[in-house]
Amino acid sequence: MQSRRLLIILCSFLLSTVANANTAEDAARASAKKRGYTSTQTQCFVPIFVSYARQTREGKWLAGGNSAGAQTYKREVWLKCGIHR
Repeated sequence: MQSRRLLIILCSFLLSTVANANTAEDAARASAKKRGYTSTQTQCFVPIFVSYARQTREGKWLAGGNSAGAQTYKREVWLKCGIHR
């Protein structure tokens, strides 16, 4: 059980973003920069990230993981922005 929880946390970290940021928008922009998105991709990505983002207890903004909502988020980012997350 504990190893499963650790795996879920690790996957969430790897599939999501970003170091502590003040807002979800800040986190999205930092993630886009880190991943080398073009300005057009960033403009497309930021509002989608913000709409799905949640803040962890540690203060990190995440949009991703393995939930059904995360799959919807990834699909939307791909279809609208051409970004594979």
